[in-house]
Amino acid sequence: MSPAGDTFDATWSLASTASITSLVIDAGAGDAVFDVLSGIASTAGSANGRPFTVLLGGDLYDIVATYSGPVGLTGFPPVGDLYRFLRLDFTNQAFAGALTFGQDTDGINTPGDITQVPEPATALLLGIGLVGAGLRRFRRARV
Repeated sequence: MSPAGDTFDATWSLASTASITSLVIDAGAGDAVFDVLSGIASTAGSANGRPFTVLLGGDLYDIVATYSGPVGLTGFPPVGDLYRFLRLDFTNQAFAGALTFGQDTDGINTPGDITQVPEPATALLLGIGLVGAGLRRFRRARV
């Protein structure tokens, strides 16, 4: 796969001779984001999106597309239309063959202009770590 920049009307191709049960695509590594929504509020500077849509070769597979890593562009809060990661799970059988699909990506004008929103589990772990560090300092101060 090698789409780049804005791909609203472009098609993606996946071909594999090996069996694949899941695949994660990181658009952020190529200074892009997945744009999935259209017709509702979207991030400033982002046009309508297009969610994952199988075009050819998906008849044999039950494919679940999951987006994660919601992002906002620097200076704008995320509104739920842009994501860094797309995970494809082939749930009824492993994928091997050729698949053509549609998926919109938006190129980032300034490399590194992605502000990732922490996932709830990450925020929870960070909070637990901070509480633990605070308790350790409190105990040392009392001794």
